[in-house]
Amino acid sequence: ALLKVKAHEYNVVICDMKMPRMRGDEFYLKARAMRPNVADRFIFITGFATDPHITSFFNRHEVKYLVKPFPIEGLISCVKGLLS
Repeated sequence: ALLKVKAHEYNVVICDMKMPRMRGDEFYLKARAMRPNVADRFIFITGFATDPHITSFFNRHEVKYLVKPFPIEGLISCVKGLLS
């Protein structure tokens, strides 16, 4: 995913917080370092919103996020909000 962010501009990046090789917060920080303008285009999804590390990250960076399970309409609305 980092190679893709480096090579292309994206309108929206939907990112899970718990991923196999790299956590979502790590990915965000690396992607932001490569392309600073991508920082406000992230939507995070997580099933671990009560985890203090995750909560702290969301608050510190003021990013958009959805807590699993969420209705697809919630994701659509969040994407539309970023695109408007």
